[in-house]
Amino acid sequence: MDKPSLLKKAADIKLAVFDVDGVLTDGRLILGESGNEYKAFHVRDGHGLVMLREAGCYIAVITA
Repeated sequence: MDKPSLLKKAADIKLAVFDVDGVLTDGRLILGESGNEYKAFHVRDGHGLVMLREAGCYIAVITA
């Protein structure tokens, strides 16, 4: 039996789980005037998550 192609394997993925720190962020913290911490995200990461969702993949984001 032939091995499935990479695209066929990718089509079988139903759930993608990501950590936030160091995966979806570049590690920068922005401190607000009141001491709140904000993390910087790249717009391309967000677009990639949208593309996964539109392809029918569920997405989970976890962080500590």
